[in-house]
Amino acid sequence: AGEPGRPAAAAGVTDGDLIVALQGRIVTSIDDIHRLLTALPLDQPLVVTVVRDAARIELTVDPS
Repeated sequence: AGEPGRPAAAAGVTDGDLIVALQGRIVTSIDDIHRLLTALPLDQPLVVTVVRDAARIELTVDPS
């Protein structure tokens, strides 16, 4: 979940969200997430797809 005051929290990421994609690329493990985060530019918005209460939601994380 997003820590208060951090970009993910500001984008709406909450406890219990299951991250299923970053920038439209499916992720199935924390290793997938780490690989993508190191390959993507961190100074640009990041689209995070989560599953929350059986619904898919796209959130945009703004790094600033």
